[in-house]
Amino acid sequence: AGIVACAPPFAGAAMPRRVRAMLAIALAMGLSSAAGNATLPTTLGPALLAVGGELMIGIAIGMSMNLLFVAAQWVGEIAAAQLGLSLGETFDPNSAGGGSNTLRAGYWLLSVIVFMGVNGHHALVRGIRSSFTTMPLFTIAGGSQLLDMFVKLLAAACI
Repeated sequence: AGIVACAPPFAGAAMPRRVRAMLAIALAMGLSSAAGNATLPTTLGPALLAVGGELMIGIAIGMSMNLLFVAAQWVGEIAAAQLGLSLGETFDPNSAGGGSNTLRAGYWLLSVIVFMGVNGHHALVRGIRSSFTTMPLFTIAGGSQLLDMFVKLLAAACI
């Protein structure tokens, strides 16, 4: 659920919440075989901690994927500023009307098209699946274990 909440193009305002919820349920059901035989702790405190840890891992993966799309939006902002299309916002920032411009949205949509065209959504699902083998469900690490876990995740992402 954390990945669907933060990863573009699923996290955009144009995607209805029900569709995002259905997508999260479909991903959870589809990837449940890769999760293994993890059992949720029986008491409330550790169970909330385990679920919260999984949610934070999903949010971290989604936010790191979001960096690619934010870079495309920045390119659109810079291009609009260089072309003088955002000159009104420069002279009067209060008249921006939300700060959205056409080139920024266009570059974001272009990055979504390229992402889908190179099967980035397939790579995202494969990355989620490999994260279950790199870091099993409901395992929360601390200290040197946490550093080792991040090194393994980075190595798995680069392969």
